[in-house]
This record gives sequence, C-alpha cells and structure tokens, in this order.
Amino acid sequence: MTRMEALELAMRLAHTAPNSEKSTACLEMAVEISMNMTSEEITTVEEELLSEGIKIRELRFWSLLLEGGS
Repeated sequence: MTRMEALELAMRLAHTAPNSEKSTACLEMAVEISMNMTSEEITTVEEELLSEGIKIRELRFWSLLLEGGS
C-alpha cells in the first residue's frame, strides 16, 4: 500500500467513523501518514475524495495534513 492509499483510507475511516473519538483517532493517523508526503500528494488524495463527495476540509485536522506535507 502506498502512502497516498494509506492516507486516503485513513481519511475515509475518519469520515465514516461511528463517533468523534474514533474519527479523531483516524485523523491523527492521517496526519502521521502525511508527514513524509508532499503537498501535491496530499492534494491529489483530497481531490479523489472530493470527487466522491467527501468534504475533507470540513474535518478539523485537515489543516494539519496540509502543514504536514513538505
């Protein structure tokens, strides 16, 4: 699994989590995954999710993902 695939999966899990505690855990994992990714890779994942109607920017840790990319 690539980092981009892992980030996408973590963000999907955060979006569909049954409660805010589990969503936060998935988002924290997504931030960790994104630490060694470029902003272009992160943007590509965001665009893929947005194309399916998943609005990642509404999730509270998205800004951390953008800061985490190099």
